[in-house]
Amino acid sequence: MHQSERAAFLNQKGGVGKTTSVVNVGAGLTILGKKVLLIDLDPQGHLTSFLGIEPYEIKRTIFDVLRGDVHPREAIITKPLNARLCIDGQESRLSISVIPATIDFAEAELSLSNRADRKFMLKNAIAKISDDYDYILFDCSPSLGLLSTNALIAADKVFIPIQTEYLALKSLEDLIGKIESVMTELNPDLVIGG
Repeated sequence: MHQSERAAFLNQKGGVGKTTSVVNVGAGLTILGKKVLLIDLDPQGHLTSFLGIEPYEIKRTIFDVLRGDVHPREAIITKPLNARLCIDGQESRLSISVIPATIDFAEAELSLSNRADRKFMLKNAIAKISDDYDYILFDCSPSLGLLSTNALIAADKVFIPIQTEYLALKSLEDLIGKIESVMTELNPDLVIGG
């Protein structure tokens, strides 16, 4: 048994490539033969739609998991990648697992904020499946609220996609302050990975 490596992709600024980074890193790790789970923590559900998951395919979401309504395995959807792996002349299709989000997730911050375990909901939930995957990647929303804090507490590393422009660089100081606060108070094992 092993425990997966967990990484959050976070920036409070939108449009900096968080979702694109999660998808590409996840696909690259899958091509390398790793078992990868992507978790959509953005109420806009961009990761979910980016992977071509249709609303009719979604039975359970990360919101259901965080509320404790379902085991994380019940929310996982496996999607094929547009990639094939050829080993010893045998070709196989690759797929990636995702726990989706829908617009219902927009109420998560408010409805989950009264729970005693509110900062550890994600960490506790993924502990149930951590041995099933080599990597678990969190696509965070463009905010520093409860969901992003959950991702930082559940992660081993945080990656900060950023564009080299004034407003993006200006907000980086606040983001690093938030990350350092989580490192000091809630997750001393967290490191900034890039």
